[in-house]
Amino acid sequence: MGLSETEIAEIRSGKPFPSWRFIPWVLDHLGYELMRRPPPPEPEQAVVDPNELEPEARAKWDKEQKLKAAAAAKKAKELELEAAAKAEREKKRQELEAAGATASELAALDSDPEDVKVDDLSIDELVLGVDEETGKAPSVGGFILLGFPQTELHATKLKEHGIAFDRVLYLTDPGDEEAGTPAGKDVGARMVDVDRHYDWEAEAGRAAAILAMAKEFIGEDIVSEINASGSIDAVAIKIRNDIDPFFLRVDNPDDVRVTADLPEREKDDNGELINPDEKRLPKGDFGDYCPVTYVNEGFLAKGNPELEVTVHGKTYLFAGEKELEDFKVNPAKFLVAQEGVATLPLEPPAPKVMILGTKGSGVTTQIRMLCEKYKLSEFRLKDEFLAKMKAEKDIRKRRRLLDRGFRPPQPVEEEGEEPPPDAEIEDDPEDFDKEAHERDILRQILDSSKGLIIDGTWNGFPEDAVTAVEGGQYAKMLCDARRAPELVIVLKCQEAAAFKRLIDVDATKAEYEKLMKEREEAAQKLRAEERAAKLVEVEEGVNAEEEMSAAEKEAAVKAEMEKWDAERD
Repeated sequence: MGLSETEIAEIRSGKPFPSWRFIPWVLDHLGYELMRRPPPPEPEQAVVDPNELEPEARAKWDKEQKLKAAAAAKKAKELELEAAAKAEREKKRQELEAAGATASELAALDSDPEDVKVDDLSIDELVLGVDEETGKAPSVGGFILLGFPQTELHATKLKEHGIAFDRVLYLTDPGDEEAGTPAGKDVGARMVDVDRHYDWEAEAGRAAAILAMAKEFIGEDIVSEINASGSIDAVAIKIRNDIDPFFLRVDNPDDVRVTADLPEREKDDNGELINPDEKRLPKGDFGDYCPVTYVNEGFLAKGNPELEVTVHGKTYLFAGEKELEDFKVNPAKFLVAQEGVATLPLEPPAPKVMILGTKGSGVTTQIRMLCEKYKLSEFRLKDEFLAKMKAEKDIRKRRRLLDRGFRPPQPVEEEGEEPPPDAEIEDDPEDFDKEAHERDILRQILDSSKGLIIDGTWNGFPEDAVTAVEGGQYAKMLCDARRAPELVIVLKCQEAAAFKRLIDVDATKAEYEKLMKEREEAAQKLRAEERAAKLVEVEEGVNAEEEMSAAEKEAAVKAEMEKWDAERD
């Protein structure tokens, strides 16, 4: 199917060719049969009695009747000749088949030239073909039309070709006044790589005019406005929610029973349920655990009973508000068994067991024994956490240095001193969310694919190294990061046993005696050196006295040294 010679000439001359004129091409591409636009029905003519006509009018009427009769006879003759030619070809084909003609000879017969008339039709003369039995055109569907129609004329032409829409989707980005997000922020960010001159306000104005046209000339009841902010995948889910009546959704809480509607399960003084026969709502495939954390991160996280939705009457709990909202947007992503991605019962993640205990309780020993027994990996959480934290901080420091540029170090007061630290590079900005960063580090270092026995020792940090120092903060950080272990084992030990394990009494005593002996020998050596030096000093002083005899000098030296010995000891 092409264009007429006149239309091709118009295009070559630069004359505009409206987009709506290509609608027959679209229908042909979709596989719909086309036909020539039927002529408009002739107006009904009054019955004429030729005997009542004037002679001149009667002559004209007789001439028209003769022309009509001649045209009908000519058409009948053409049809008769065509039928005879077709019968002759069929007869000749049967004779060739009976004579054992080859396929190529039969094909040559089929390709005999016929008088074929090719009309130079304008594309405007082509319309949707009608069914021979019903006389009606088929319903056109199975396609998505992007960015069209844009005007009233476009909408009118689509209707003329029998094209009607089930839904008209208008993608927009209204922003969020409460959050301070301007309109067009997300769409504008996407368009930067496509068109650096993209003008959201101008585009929004044009789109609003098209929307108004669609509501007026196509139907307001089938027009839906879709918020196109967020990720491309999120927008696709919004569209599917709008157009697909069978797209999996959470149950409307107004239409189903939820746990909050059930009577509270009371217990008697013995802890027994007062109403044990009261039926509870059935749980989903994940039981009390969060399906979003399981699917997205491969970890088990207990769901919060206050964060509950139902799907087909089954309840699902979630670890946090974000997980709840993610599930509501696209439940099918997380109901892996129903979607055929997994089978029931669901395979649990690789085990994560944490062992805690005081020093000397045997944490390290028990971890190594368990790892060897069950072929699991030992994981020292504190060491891995600090190493990752340091690596991340070094990356941030390098990034700040590159952003700022090199500066010579500050001068030092004395030669050999290290220059003072550069606070602009060393310190994170005031708005740096350290708690969120620590949660992110936990998510990075704990691998969901590995079974781990975790040494949960969490003390002895440098000052201000982490925000989660206390036990409660530590546990909360693990839960908020969705990295809480499935099992925590706390080893307890009596003080005497811990002392015995940590300290080798005999070795400590031997070391003590060795140190004391070395100390005593060092003290004696020092005393001897000091006494020798004092003796030299005293002798030099006594020898300087010329009036004293040798015996007197000796007695004086002896007396002075006895005095020094008494004072020194």
